[in-house]
Amino acid sequence: MDFNLQADTPETSEFRKEVRGWLEENMRGSENLRWSASWSTRENEEEYRFRRELAEKLGKKGWLFPMFPVEYGGARLTIDH
Repeated sequence: MDFNLQADTPETSEFRKEVRGWLEENMRGSENLRWSASWSTRENEEEYRFRRELAEKLGKKGWLFPMFPVEYGGARLTIDH
């Protein structure tokens, strides 16, 4: 069994580019947020709203549960993705 994580395919390379572009677009402005130290995001309303909006966007792409089937809200991605 090959556990080489450096193996790259055209598909995973394209996916990596897509993710980078998506993050650049959707994380813009997050560097100015005051991130709370705890997992409770309700300590900071601005951070809470940002995380909720981010989760909604991730969900629309199927990236919250990326290996789930599309019909269950996933993107049917593999572990390589």
